Amino acid sequence: MVVTADNGYHSSKNIDFLKQHNLDGYIPHEKLASRMKKKETKSKRFSKENFEYNTKKDEFTCPNGETVQFSYEYFDKHKGKQVRVYRGTGCGQCSDKKLCTKSNHKPKLIKCYGNEANLREMAEKMESAEGQEVYRVRSKTVERVFGHIKQNIGLREFLTRGLEGGRTEFSLACIAHNMKRILKIKSQIKDIEANTVENRRHNHT
Repeated sequence: MVVTADNGYHSSKNIDFLKQHNLDGYIPHEKLASRMKKKETKSKRFSKENFEYNTKKDEFTCPNGETVQFSYEYFDKHKGKQVRVYRGTGCGQCSDKKLCTKSNHKPKLIKCYGNEANLREMAEKMESAEGQEVYRVRSKTVERVFGHIKQNIGLREFLTRGLEGGRTEFSLACIAHNMKRILKIKSQIKDIEANTVENRRHNHT
């Protein structure tokens, strides 16, 4: 089963869920989604995604070959997530330190929110030709419907409270969208049939 979603659903929790249930998921992170939409240029050389991650050793290797090892972890109350912090080991002698970290005294720090291996696997998947094609198909099908429901039908927020009320409102909006779509398709079919009949008459004459 293929599952696609926009970057708003990109989280370690969701990606772990897909992995655990053997679902073929495609969810880009925010920066990757921007690049795919050509709204953002390539990442900087010393950004986190350009640091290779070794799953077995649970450590990173920077573009200059230096190791960034696990240091400590804590709970981020603001984000409600457990954070693992990795610290660079060879930053003091690195000539590119100013390009890599803003601190003049501290080494490079990398923060990880969740299973880094699964997050990396998803990123590689999304950067592949297959992943980008799946995401393009989604943008042509799903995004158009959401845009119509929000912009034309005007459903930008729910008026009822609770999950059941929200489901009912959204279902009504979907019914309205589908009815409009059906009427449009029927109209197109009638036009095609009319043109076909007209062409047959023209050919007979």
